[in-house]
Amino acid sequence: EMVEFIFSRQGESINSQNGIGWTALMFGVQACSPEIVAFLLGHGVDKNLRSKDHKFTAIFIAQNLKATFGPADVEKSQSIDAILRLLE
Repeated sequence: EMVEFIFSRQGESINSQNGIGWTALMFGVQACSPEIVAFLLGHGVDKNLRSKDHKFTAIFIAQNLKATFGPADVEKSQSIDAILRLLE
């Protein structure tokens, strides 16, 4: 709901990038939120945008984040798996 509110009120493009080129989608991935990722994808976000240094896409972030999870991070790992399926 908050993501929807921000985009409806601020008139920002769903593909807006911050100073280093991160998008709302990248932050949704970093937050391990399949709900935010699904919302953004459903509203036409470009999942292939890269950060300004051309190193990061949302998929790259998800894959690298998943690699950092240990056995105790089951819920986060499941969320990232769901995100990766959404980004396919």
